[in-house]
Amino acid sequence: RLWFVKQDSMQAFYMPFEAIAGEAKPFYLGGSLPRGGYLVEIVTWSLDSGSGMDDKLAFFSSQGEFLIYGGTDPADATKWELESMFFISAPIGNSPTCELGGDIILLTRNGVIPLSSVVKGEASIAVSNSALSKRISRTLNRIVNSRFYTPNWEISNVPVLQAIVVNIPATSDEPARQYVMNSLTGAWTRFTMPMRCTGLSGGKLYFGTTDGRVCLYGGVTRDDVKRDGTGGEEIICSMFSAYNYFGDPTTNKHFKLVRPIFQALKPPGYKLRLNVDYDIAALGGNPPAPGPEGDQYLWNAINSLWDQAFWASHGTTYFPWTGVTGLGFCAALLMKVNSSETANFAALEVVFEAGGSI
Repeated sequence: RLWFVKQDSMQAFYMPFEAIAGEAKPFYLGGSLPRGGYLVEIVTWSLDSGSGMDDKLAFFSSQGEFLIYGGTDPADATKWELESMFFISAPIGNSPTCELGGDIILLTRNGVIPLSSVVKGEASIAVSNSALSKRISRTLNRIVNSRFYTPNWEISNVPVLQAIVVNIPATSDEPARQYVMNSLTGAWTRFTMPMRCTGLSGGKLYFGTTDGRVCLYGGVTRDDVKRDGTGGEEIICSMFSAYNYFGDPTTNKHFKLVRPIFQALKPPGYKLRLNVDYDIAALGGNPPAPGPEGDQYLWNAINSLWDQAFWASHGTTYFPWTGVTGLGFCAALLMKVNSSETANFAALEVVFEAGGSI
């Protein structure tokens, strides 16, 4: 069935079975939402990641209440019933849910929470521990508290990125930003693209901007390239690692060399520095351009001649030593990378001279 939400109300509408036209019948939920508010979204939720008779219909309210219905015919009380009701936390934006496998991911004031952790009946502290956003909880909570009422918040599952994207819209003082979770590892990063809304078409990610443009994510080696292939800017990646005591928190260390290990088709341009003892000073400037391509060639490329070129499947490993300075008990790596091809940062090696214990 097709279901609809009437804006700013507790009323939903549904169409006849398998119909795309005809009369939409009302379905009232006001009596089942004691905290008031209005309906935000309707989602389907499966107990087994399939599409069998165990699929449920869930209604999400603006006050954080979640109603789960089961059955086949909303017009027949013997074939349709309210199975459970949960109070989670107020949703953010008009698109506060997305699917991930058979689960539903909720964007709430308490973070990014899978519906399955709520349905288990866990206590609120356990739900917070199950939140997908617990690694960035302080950062996300600070943004939510200051920009909660900004419209057009959105969460989406982007398979082409293997990621969950939380889009935080721009304000008069702040640009748009995105917090992106790798759906395989749970690791988070941050994008700063001018997204207002997102959509998938043909397996590709498109997004609209505040100034009326429609942009395509990926597929080029420069940012903001026009459809005719002109223009564009270098794409710079930044990272700030966690602080590390290198196995001995009581010993002062004199840091001397760092070796980042990259896997890429050509050596990426990079710039790095070590911060010591929880210094949070930023790394200024941009890295140099990437180096020239080596003696490896890609399939179906113009300069790749059969029986002459050396075929590369995964690129080459680059591990240059770089001199650094720093004196402290712990250190963290700041690095900016410029690469015109996909480059993987695989590992980091650090050379230091240990002092005496204090």
